Amino acid sequence: MEIDASDAGPRVTIRQTERDRVDFILRGVDLLLANSLRRTMLAEVPTLAIDLVEIDANTSVLADELLLHRLGLELRLTCIAKKGIAKEHAKWSPCSAIGFEYDPWNKLKHTDFWHEVDAEAEWPKLANCEWEEAPDPDAPFDYSAVPGNFYMDVETVGNLPPDEVVVRGIETLQLKLAGIAVELNKDSVEANSTAAGGFTTYGGAGADSPANGYAYGEGFGNSGW
Repeated sequence: MEIDASDAGPRVTIRQTERDRVDFILRGVDLLLANSLRRTMLAEVPTLAIDLVEIDANTSVLADELLLHRLGLELRLTCIAKKGIAKEHAKWSPCSAIGFEYDPWNKLKHTDFWHEVDAEAEWPKLANCEWEEAPDPDAPFDYSAVPGNFYMDVETVGNLPPDEVVVRGIETLQLKLAGIAVELNKDSVEANSTAAGGFTTYGGAGADSPANGYAYGEGFGNSGW
């Protein structure tokens, strides 16, 4: 399934979906943005997880800290769930793994210095090669080439569906970028105020006011995602 098939802006091709997994191709972005999305989905999508456990009764021979890991036993306890992100602790991670690949044909020559004997044998071609044209072995190397297709396989642990993890990852990344824009705008306003001897020409609007060019949370909502 193709999402946003226009030539401009990011494009997504969904190749396979399951209950806790989605496999898709991301196009129209650079490597930095694609990898930032992967890291955001892994570590900065908020979820609920058991944070505190109060054991009401434990008559076993096991210590409390050992008993907490014996999930198959019958216990009587109180669990407190808190919202958090995996950047703070891995228990809040919504994903068990995220596969990430680009340039399956090695057109960018990544393996020139990353093999011991035979690059072809040590770096086998994967199924993603079927989604791109094979390179011409006699063609000269393009030093300005950049990857254009990013193959992502998102597998969740079950607390959130995979499509929601992807959407929340994009939203979190948008908020972080908007926050950077706000801070940059504040620095620009302060610099202009200093240059003007303490007076500004912004009509008294705050640094993060739309009148000063940017408002928090705005400007990235229609960025093509």
